[in-house]
Amino acid sequence: MIENAITKISALLALGFGEAGKSFIQRSIQHEGGGVALIQELGENSDALKERALFAFANIRHFEEATEVLKENILVFTNLIA
Repeated sequence: MIENAITKISALLALGFGEAGKSFIQRSIQHEGGGVALIQELGENSDALKERALFAFANIRHFEEATEVLKENILVFTNLIA
C-alpha cells in the first residue's frame, strides 16, 4: 500500500514538474534536510540551478465548445495539439 502511494506521488510530481524539474526532485530527495533545505541553499547561490525552457502559446478556436463536448478528455485533446 505504501509502495503504491509512493508510485502515485512520484507520477504526480513528474507530471507537475515535468522533465525540467526531474533533476531538482532527485536532488531534493537525496539532499540532507529534504527539499526545503535544498531550496534555501539554492536561494543563497543563484547560480546553483539554471534550466532552459521554451514557452509557446496556441489559440484553439472554439475551445469552450470543445470543452463542453469532450469534458474530462479535453486535456488529452489539448496535449495532442501541444
